[in-house]
Amino acid sequence: MNYYDDSMDRPLVDIKQLRKDYREGHTAMGRPDRGYYVTNWRGMQSLQSFCTSESVLLWAGDRKDRNVREVQIQNGGSDYEMKAWTDRRYIDMLNRALYETDEGIDVNRSYWDSLDSQVYEAIINNVYNGELDKKAFLETATSTHPEVDFMRQHLTVAFKHDVLRAKDGDSDLHARAAGHAYLTELAGNARMVDFDYGPYTPERDKSLGERYEHMSEDEWLAGAERAYLEYIIDDSEQTTSTTVQLEDAKEVLQDFTLNSRIKPFGNRAEEWYEMVDIMVDKDVVFMVGAEPKIDIGLGMRYQEDVHDAVDLDVLSDLDLSFNESVTFNIDSGEYIDDDSEYDDGLEL
Repeated sequence: MNYYDDSMDRPLVDIKQLRKDYREGHTAMGRPDRGYYVTNWRGMQSLQSFCTSESVLLWAGDRKDRNVREVQIQNGGSDYEMKAWTDRRYIDMLNRALYETDEGIDVNRSYWDSLDSQVYEAIINNVYNGELDKKAFLETATSTHPEVDFMRQHLTVAFKHDVLRAKDGDSDLHARAAGHAYLTELAGNARMVDFDYGPYTPERDKSLGERYEHMSEDEWLAGAERAYLEYIIDDSEQTTSTTVQLEDAKEVLQDFTLNSRIKPFGNRAEEWYEMVDIMVDKDVVFMVGAEPKIDIGLGMRYQEDVHDAVDLDVLSDLDLSFNESVTFNIDSGEYIDDDSEYDDGLEL
């Protein structure tokens, strides 16, 4: 008689049931009364989010052991069951669960850790219709954690280079994405950044007072890179989708690592730091037109005019204690210090 109970070697997840619930319109965790999720070093995630995050890390070349706890809601939500696994054992169990589905999906990973992504991708394709969790994808791809440093190094350089190209007037998808991220994230948050270099690290702004919020330069860039990457993923379309197709996401990330823009950006790095100076020190933002006039190279329009008009030497002479208003002519770059020229010919 065989007294061995192999339930100890089985995951709690029911792949077929979770797939059915998802396709009926429930969340990635399934029906609330029989929901399933995992907890790990990131916190609580649906299986979709977990497989998305792990796939991105593996695409970036990461491989580290981490423990996983799976949780299954039972009895209409009144009870739950938990099991804890090493991540190596958990992925073995997921692979086994895939094999025991009606399709009998068999992922032959052999002993190569780099092939683990095939199991996570098989879960995404089989359970979630090939849809990654978009939030998990963006956060993992732009994480400031050193584990994804290799991939993010390429992403960061490409982003900076594309911002400069948008400033030049380029209007391809990557340049438009960079211009969008520049306006919505970089410029808007520039004065909250705690830069650890350069002249702009005061705790007080002489006209605005205390700077209450701070973020690191890396966090600042990561937020902008998420907006940049999401724009590319959505191909600039207005969308409320919370998912992204696995193959599309994989192709986008591979583009950054296979087609490095490190060298082209290196030739323009000084321009990037000058632009950061302008954003932080002079509060000037280069506006991106809806239809950049590429034929005359404006792109982020009036860039040179605004730079000339808002010269630091002129501003440093202003007495801000009187809260004076300053007007300048963007064509001539000259300041208008009184209203006399507007009074000519005006009859009261």
